[in-house]
This record gives sequence, structure tokens and C-alpha cells, in this order.
Amino acid sequence: MKTTRRRSLGEGLGDYWKEVLQSLDKIVKNYEKVNKLMSILALSLVRKTSIQALRNNVKEGPLLDAGSGPGVIVSRLKEELGQQELQKSYIIAMDPLVSMLRNITYSKEPWIDRVRGVFEHPPFRENSFASIVSSFALRDAQDYTRAVTMLSQLLRKGGRFVFVDISKPVSRLGQVFVELYFTIAPVVIGAIVMGHEGVRTYSSMRKTLVKYKPYTFFEKLFRKNGMVVSTRRLFLGFVHIMVAVKPAVGGNRPGQDIVGKTMRTGA
Repeated sequence: MKTTRRRSLGEGLGDYWKEVLQSLDKIVKNYEKVNKLMSILALSLVRKTSIQALRNNVKEGPLLDAGSGPGVIVSRLKEELGQQELQKSYIIAMDPLVSMLRNITYSKEPWIDRVRGVFEHPPFRENSFASIVSSFALRDAQDYTRAVTMLSQLLRKGGRFVFVDISKPVSRLGQVFVELYFTIAPVVIGAIVMGHEGVRTYSSMRKTLVKYKPYTFFEKLFRKNGMVVSTRRLFLGFVHIMVAVKPAVGGNRPGQDIVGKTMRTGA
């Protein structure tokens, strides 16, 4: 019997993307609850830190929340900056799932628009955004190289791309440990939150982590696109906050985080 091999679009989910998307569509209402439990309640701190890395750029021009999901980053921006500051800003939440976009709390506010789109084919002109954030989403891209290239082109000079995600270690031993945790944890927590349907749904999403690449892979991709990259790894290296800046005369000093800490690449 002849077997059909899944088509690969370079490094990324390839044809598994549709399967993962279907799984995500089933967990919209429980999306953030499961994520918080999986991160051992550390997710709020990670997202707060990523918002701090965006703070100045949000005031300088439009922000793209790439892979926005149900709008968690939008909500955190509202909490951190306040309604008055956000009135001066403009945020676009982009996600391939309409169900996710419909769940964004502040969707009727004048400072936000919702757009259906994917990383590899964003429906925007080059140099459109002062900042881009992707929070626990870029790992679901069909093609990592094209996704990073296309999103990087959307940034203006001096623009900042904040990429927050699970940090897959470079060493094989570390990868085995992380894969083991994220194979067991989502299924157990999915079962607690959603019952039998949660087990089935989160079991299929394991493919995301298996196909995912170490953080150094993404550092190289951003650098190939002319970006200055700095990475901070948190919680024993399980999570990274990667900041990629498109150089501009008089811009931020390479490697200098706006919070005031020098972020060591590969720390």
C-alpha cells in the first residue's frame, strides 16, 4: 500500500497547519485557561514583560498583533497602557481564525481593527508598522522562513518585532525534556478543562512542538532579514522573549531593551 507523505513548506508545520488550526478552533473559549495552567501560572508575567518591550513603539505608530488569538495581548496592552494612551495608538489583530477574532474583548474600540490573515501572506503594505508582536503563535506558521521574512518587511525602520514563545533548547537532551513535558501537560490539562474532547484536541496539537525549531533558528532568520536580535530566556529556558529591531539612524542601541536591561543573546 502506497503511503502519502505530508508536503513540507520548508521549516514549519507544512500541511499539518490545517489540522492544528482545526484543533485551535475547538478550544477558543478555553484557550487562555489551558495556556495559563500549562505555563504553571507564569504566563501573565511573560506577557507583561513582552508588553514592556513594546511600550515605546506602541506610541510611535501602528502595532500588529500577529497571531492574536482571542486578543490576550490586546487586553494586556489595555491594562498596562490604559485607555487614554491606547486612544493615541492603532492596533491590528491578525489571526487566521474568525472564531478567535470574534472573542477579542475590545473589538469595538476605535483604536483596534481585526483582520483575518496568515503570517506567510499578511494583507498589508511594507513599512506599515512601528511594532509587531507574536505571542505563542509564530510556532504555528506553515513556513517559518517565509513568515519571518514577510512580517519583517512590514516593519518601519527603527521598528521592533517582539517574538514570545516556548524556547526549544538547542541540545537534544533539553529538547527531549521539553517535548516530554509538552506532550503530557496539554493532554492532562485539556482533559481537566474540556474532558474527553480536550484529550483528543490537545493530543493532535503536539505536532506543533515536534515541528518547532530551537530559538537560535529564529535568531538567524531575523538576522538574515537585516534585524538586530537580542533574546532573553525565562523560567529555566522554557520561554524566550526575542526582540528584533530594524536598524535606523538614532534608533535604540543594538541589544538594549527599553526596560533598561541588556538582553544577552542565547542567555
